[in-house]
Amino acid sequence: MLHFDNHPDWVRLAPRWHCGSWVNRVLELPNVQRVVTIGPCSDDLVDPGRKGGNLPALDAGRLVLFPWQHVPSRARRITDGPGHAWREGHIHWRNLGERQLEDAVRLVLDAIPTGTVWITIDKDVLPEHQALTNWDQGRMPLAALTAMLRAVGHHQRILGADICGEYSPPRHANLLKRIESKFDQPLHSVTDPRRIDDNRRTDVELARTLFEACLTTATP
Repeated sequence: MLHFDNHPDWVRLAPRWHCGSWVNRVLELPNVQRVVTIGPCSDDLVDPGRKGGNLPALDAGRLVLFPWQHVPSRARRITDGPGHAWREGHIHWRNLGERQLEDAVRLVLDAIPTGTVWITIDKDVLPEHQALTNWDQGRMPLAALTAMLRAVGHHQRILGADICGEYSPPRHANLLKRIESKFDQPLHSVTDPRRIDDNRRTDVELARTLFEACLTTATP
């Protein structure tokens, strides 16, 4: 599975069914050999072991993580992988944003072990001027995301795809969830017509690129 997101969604301390822990459920599926997560810039990668991140999956190679941009993360020793190297008490990430786009695409393609792939996109992987979401957003440009989608379509068979992360006004019946959302979900202006237009253009470009990638998808 190819997973574009500003957050790794790999927390083992969260409830079993949770937007921050669903990747762990995917890793339990018998037909999934590996999850490749692309684009995180969030603080979830700051001291991830203490925050409940699934470092054992990273250590075992079942999970590969390519941040778009992130400083080294303090962590116990783990095995080096396609997206990282461990040294001196820190995970040093192979940040895609520090590479030429062609090299970044090749790194991602080389990390996919199967001829068939499912693609899932959370729009918060994109910067704020290109998408409107409920969450803190990353820095992966839309052009880089679409380039990777096209490349995957040429090299793998795309089994299916989904896109999430469209903005909706936060409404929580539970008082604790309302308080939590104040800290966890940044306020955005959803009345600015420029932001709405930018978001609409992004939706159109993502849909067009995914359809094209699926139509040109490789035969394993």
